[in-house]
Amino acid sequence: MKIDSLITVIDNVVLSDTTNQLVINLKDSILKENEVFLSYSNGNVFSIFNVNIDNFTDTLVDNLLTGTSPRIIELKSSEDGNTIVTRFNKKMQLPAELSALTLAAEYNGDKSISILQSAFSDNDSTLLSFTLAEQVFAEDTLSLSYSGYSVISCDSGLLKPFSNLPVTNYSKGLPFQIKSGTVNSTGTSIAGIRQTGSNGY
Repeated sequence: MKIDSLITVIDNVVLSDTTNQLVINLKDSILKENEVFLSYSNGNVFSIFNVNIDNFTDTLVDNLLTGTSPRIIELKSSEDGNTIVTRFNKKMQLPAELSALTLAAEYNGDKSISILQSAFSDNDSTLLSFTLAEQVFAEDTLSLSYSGYSVISCDSGLLKPFSNLPVTNYSKGLPFQIKSGTVNSTGTSIAGIRQTGSNGY
C-alpha cells in the first residue's frame, strides 16, 4: 500500500461481512488529500476456489473521505452528438459556472466547443450531462479540459484541473454532402457525386 507514493504499513487484512471483500487495516490514517495505491505480488490471497488472485501494481484506490476531490471515471458523447456525459466517483452538485470546461474536437482541423448548460442524467447525481454549443460527429476526436473551481461534489470536494482528457465518441457520422454534379447531354437528368460519412450516409 502506498500513500502519496510512500509505502505505508499494513496492520492486518480481514474478511468483511461478505465473502467477496477484504478489509485492509493500516497503521496510519488516510487523509482526504492523500492519493492511495495498492499493489499485490505472489501473496497468499486466494479465492474460495483456492485460486491465487492475479498480481497488480499501483492500482488507484478511491479515496471517498468527506471533501476529497471527485474523480471522473467515464466520459462519453451522446449518440446525437449534442451532449457529453460525465460519470464521477461520488455525488455532485450542478456547476454554477461552465466557462472553465472546454471540449476540443479534431477533424480536418481543430476547434473548441463551449459548454452551454449542465444537468443530472437519469436522476443520478454522479452523472453530469453537459450540453454542447455545437454538435459533434463520429469522425471527431474529442477531449475535455477543465481549468476552474466550479465543479464540486456534494461533500464540497473540488474537481482538480485537467487537460485533454479523452472522450469516448459514440456520436453518429457526418451526413453526406454533394461535392459535384453533372448534367447529361440531353439535359434531362443530373448525376451527383456524394461524400459519405463514417456511417455510410
